[in-house]
Amino acid sequence: MALSTAGGASGGIGSGFIGSVDASTPPAAGAAGAVSFGIVASSPALFAASSVYSSSISWAWSATPSFGDAPASSQLYRVFPSTSVAPFPAPQTTATSLATGATETALTPNTTYTRFVTAYSDWGDSAPSSAVSTHTLAAEPSTPVFSALAATALTFGWSGGANPSYTTYELDASSSAVFAAPVSTTFAAAVSTSPAGMVPNTTYYFRVRAVNIDGVPTAYLATQATATWAAVPASPVAGPIHITSGAFTWSGGANPPDTLYTAQVSSDNFFTLTDSSDTLTTSATFFTLTPGTQYFLRVRAVNRSATVSAFSTVISTTAGNLSNTTAPSAPGAPISDRAFSYDGTALFAWAQATSPVGILDYNLIVGSLPGASDLFAGNVAVASYSATGMLTGRSYYAQVRARSNAGVYSVFSAVSAAVPVYIPAQNTPISKPFTWPSPFSPARGDAQIGFYMEEAGDVVLKIHTLQGRLVRRDTRSFSAGNQIMTWNGNNDSGMRVSPGGYVAVIEKRYGSRTATQKLKIAVLY
Repeated sequence: MALSTAGGASGGIGSGFIGSVDASTPPAAGAAGAVSFGIVASSPALFAASSVYSSSISWAWSATPSFGDAPASSQLYRVFPSTSVAPFPAPQTTATSLATGATETALTPNTTYTRFVTAYSDWGDSAPSSAVSTHTLAAEPSTPVFSALAATALTFGWSGGANPSYTTYELDASSSAVFAAPVSTTFAAAVSTSPAGMVPNTTYYFRVRAVNIDGVPTAYLATQATATWAAVPASPVAGPIHITSGAFTWSGGANPPDTLYTAQVSSDNFFTLTDSSDTLTTSATFFTLTPGTQYFLRVRAVNRSATVSAFSTVISTTAGNLSNTTAPSAPGAPISDRAFSYDGTALFAWAQATSPVGILDYNLIVGSLPGASDLFAGNVAVASYSATGMLTGRSYYAQVRARSNAGVYSVFSAVSAAVPVYIPAQNTPISKPFTWPSPFSPARGDAQIGFYMEEAGDVVLKIHTLQGRLVRRDTRSFSAGNQIMTWNGNNDSGMRVSPGGYVAVIEKRYGSRTATQKLKIAVLY
């Protein structure tokens, strides 16, 4: 603009105005001039970051009191970096004059941003608001990967995405899928970790999240899991070696008890295999050896992810070096844990056999006749067996023999006592109560008394002598159906009754009515 005085002298700028005289076209003497000016907007207030994300920030402010007298179409808000000075460069983001907020996008995660806002019109920007500083959130980790797996070590890595290199990551590691104790938690500005002190063949779980400059964490990356490799078996030993069999043992080292091992034997140094055995123990016995033949033995471990270790050192031995083929002693006759079975099960146990070369296992038969095997026939490693699936109305017998580590069997044991099976729910209703065994000896077990309940109720069992004297009273509750009650042969004082005949009275109390049945019981010693 050009200014001059009424007398034609060059004019200047009065106080209270901001501007300059255009020196390129100085006012001419005697010329008349004019000047105009506009009112710029006042500054917005209460500038703040209302929402912060990993790549954007929402800024908010209170409306400016006045946009001055500039055209409404030119009025808006502009957000600038705090380092900007007038004349201001292009803004980071803008908003209409009616808005009190704007979102700035395409930002870098976990980075400090400082901004101010101005009210803008054709007359220019207002004075800046107070500057506000905040930090974007960190980006969530992604692309997890395991590498450098070994028996006692592994590396877990991930991608930090657009996060700056100084970003801190919180990492949890545990052998618990739900991160129960013990949990190792570390904080580091790195995108991988290699924990120390790991146990072979153990599943480890990892989760990681990023933490921004303000200490605000992201969500965890989905839990990742892997198993360390199993340790290579060590200290392999052959023996004892017998005529056609041989034992092979080794050390599992730090492997946990559930580690699977594959033991192998070969007569040509593993060009071909003679036999192989998968086992959860640290020993295997092979029964297909040829006397006088040299055999080679090796073993490897398999971890929980089915990854196999290297083989152990190969050792060799010759079958038939020992000639002790003495049969082991016969085991004791199997004994059931119950005199009667009311659910079709029974546990048979027996005294162990002995052999100079040790006992490998036991060959057991269980059947519905002495010496029969219609229920079970097989070898078991321990001196007991839980039989299931026995049929109601039958009695079952067990017989067992031992096998030595030389593969030699003993003679069979004596046959066990019969185990009668009566499964109440699988039989027709008992119309007339009965007892078994009959007669019964209290020294050999309780008398079993079978009866039928029309509905649930209480049962009072009364035992009388033949002369009518009450010697025992017992009350129990039963559901509907066939039921069994026992009597151990004692009177109410806990003393054993005398041998002879007795009358059992069964009172069935169904709410408001009572039904009574009687039967005779013979007691013999």
